[in-house]
Amino acid sequence: MSAAGELLAAVDVGTNTVLLLTAEPDGHGGIRELNEASRTTRLGEGLDRTGELLPAAVDRTVTAVREFMALARQSATHGRGVTASTSAARDARNRDLFLSRWQAECGAPPLVFSGDEEARTSFTGIASDQPADRFLIGVDIGGGSTELCAGFGGRLLGSVSLNLGCVRFGERYLLYEIPEADAQAQASEAAAALLRPAARDILALGPRGAQPHVVVCGGTATTFAAMTLGLKPWDRKAVHGFAADAPATAAGMARLFNMPSAERAKLPGVSKGRAAVLPAGLLILGEVLRTLGVEGFTVTTRGLRYGLLLRLQQGDLQPTWTW
Repeated sequence: MSAAGELLAAVDVGTNTVLLLTAEPDGHGGIRELNEASRTTRLGEGLDRTGELLPAAVDRTVTAVREFMALARQSATHGRGVTASTSAARDARNRDLFLSRWQAECGAPPLVFSGDEEARTSFTGIASDQPADRFLIGVDIGGGSTELCAGFGGRLLGSVSLNLGCVRFGERYLLYEIPEADAQAQASEAAAALLRPAARDILALGPRGAQPHVVVCGGTATTFAAMTLGLKPWDRKAVHGFAADAPATAAGMARLFNMPSAERAKLPGVSKGRAAVLPAGLLILGEVLRTLGVEGFTVTTRGLRYGLLLRLQQGDLQPTWTW
């Protein structure tokens, strides 16, 4: 367990974004969020095409991690941190080069999560403030992968990780700018083909007759909420718990696909780094809702980073760095 006054820090190195979250114990077995930061480094740039991480993407990512670790150290005299990398690092043929560079500049390399471990950790965060009597389906749409996880009573029942992400599909189907209609249709069908068997398996885990409550984390969902609410600046409390439905998601996707990324970046709540990949993320989210057969979902800010900190606090994960 965490000592009094000790800072906990998590750095989540995704395919599109590097994210920092710091927190302190709340005295009741949970954590109290303090600060967060985000930087788009697009570690997975070109990965779907080449199978390898680009040197420039590695440079951007390692620089962001190093600066975020320094920021955490400046916030408290002592603490424990955990860094975790997900789809891009686990898929790349040259990930050893990336990890060696990381170790040289940042110290111990990150945990490289499998899809199952990523889903488990995301579920830990997602379920942390959800009613225990719900059949909960957590969805984490990332840059390189999408995780679906099911639970009941706060217990994870099962999960699946798919090579389905907003960077991966954005590059594969040329969705970053205004796409051709055929490209968008092909992306939708490809997403549905991956999701149909996964959704069937996830739904089968629930208690008989239970209606799933879908909670979505990740940059696609939180940016969509911020955009819909017209938030400027970012407000975590307004985004957390935001409720939306499938028609609103489809309308948001259509609106964004009909404007170039430079115009999307001018919308409240949409950062320059998120503007290019957001429509592809919403396309994936729409197919998730359709294959699960649900109309609505709730947005949570308690995703992978939050789960990392809870597991670190509970001793379920060992720190990858201390100070």
